[in-house]
Amino acid sequence: MILTLLVSAIGCSLWVFPHSHAYFNALAGGPRGGHNHLVDSNIEWGQDILLLADWVEQHPDRPLDGVSYSLDWLIDREVLGLPPEQPPNGYAGDRIDAEVERLFGPQPGRYAIFVMPLRKHWQEIGYFRPFEPTEVLGQTVYIYEVSPGDVRRYWDERRQDL
Repeated sequence: MILTLLVSAIGCSLWVFPHSHAYFNALAGGPRGGHNHLVDSNIEWGQDILLLADWVEQHPDRPLDGVSYSLDWLIDREVLGLPPEQPPNGYAGDRIDAEVERLFGPQPGRYAIFVMPLRKHWQEIGYFRPFEPTEVLGQTVYIYEVSPGDVRRYWDERRQDL
């Protein structure tokens, strides 16, 4: 039993290597679910920003419409080839109309969202959480491709919740 647990722990740790900072055991949800339990420097402290810069360079045909980075004050986006735009802020009001849909919350596009702002800033960009990322870089950078249909479904569900 102990040997099985030890082999399992080693295997899981090797599975996320070299991104061990984002390691969580399977009971905590693994690297994709661990941020439900811990956030901030416990899982992400900007360690995958260079992976995102490489991704941008390797995908010139798939430009990003916005990036939400946990240590935004620390980097020069232009040096890394990242767009200066951030995703639109979320909307916390109680009335949704066409103007709200145009200005706030999800907009169609491609976005890179780091785990820390995704979890910590629910009112700002947490609206990405129900969407499924199309790619994950280094366990802490989620690439979202939001279609107009995704946006429509999001706002339809928000209206039902009000």
